[in-house]
Amino acid sequence: MAIAGDAVIHALALHRAHKFLSDKLRRLLEASGDFSRFTQLVLGAGYSAALKAAAAELETFSPAHVVAFTDADYPPLLKEISYAPFALYLRGNRSLLAGDFIALVGTREPSAAGRLAAANLAEVFTRAGKTIVSGIARGIDSVAHHAALAARGYTVAVLPNGFDHYYPLENRDLYESAANNADILLLSEYPANAKPQRHHFVRRNRIIAGLAPLTVFVEGDIKSGGMITVNHALSEGREVAALKHDALKNNAGGEKLIADGAADFTVAAFSRETRRESA
Repeated sequence: MAIAGDAVIHALALHRAHKFLSDKLRRLLEASGDFSRFTQLVLGAGYSAALKAAAAELETFSPAHVVAFTDADYPPLLKEISYAPFALYLRGNRSLLAGDFIALVGTREPSAAGRLAAANLAEVFTRAGKTIVSGIARGIDSVAHHAALAARGYTVAVLPNGFDHYYPLENRDLYESAANNADILLLSEYPANAKPQRHHFVRRNRIIAGLAPLTVFVEGDIKSGGMITVNHALSEGREVAALKHDALKNNAGGEKLIADGAADFTVAAFSRETRRESA
């Protein structure tokens, strides 16, 4: 397919217009054979104005701080999902887009065992060369990000807001470390000044699942944000794992996933605990 003009500006124009790579638009993109022509067809009469606005926005930050789906380093697994974003804003080490991702998700109110399991799994996967991806929420997400960094590994945080808003405040250190720490990358669909909105969290979850071939549900109820992420992973044909342990509280979601055939990572999550107790 020929890519005419500035593909990043075209992708950003589509993104700003709240367009996504749905099945319908994928067919149109293939049929058009040219990205600028495709953008013109999708945006219609607003094409010229949208390009001008996208170009103006791009002038406010480095092009290195946005990844377009036409870029060589746009994560290939993410490109496959339903409603893949045409563009994402970046802060931190862009090279982490090439990571071998594992998603760790779960409740914002984990038990002590859930925190231990998340930290153990993040360390195990980090030592295996994986990059930990999660949603920077408090609870399991926060533990996973911090444990990956503590193990001298890499982590990618997918935000439900722009970079200028630290949400939640308890993870301010992760936001700030992206400025000078090569081990972390922040991703967002939203411009820097965007505040978190309720619907942003659901949309964010599809990206977490979309980046990784495997999503691990560490702990949580059946109705939870982590389960939304799991359902996105399942709908995209990705692998899902969960835990089942007496010490995990309010973990009906994990128990149901295992009962339904998800991989059981309980031993991996608690093996370090077992070794310490037997030492």
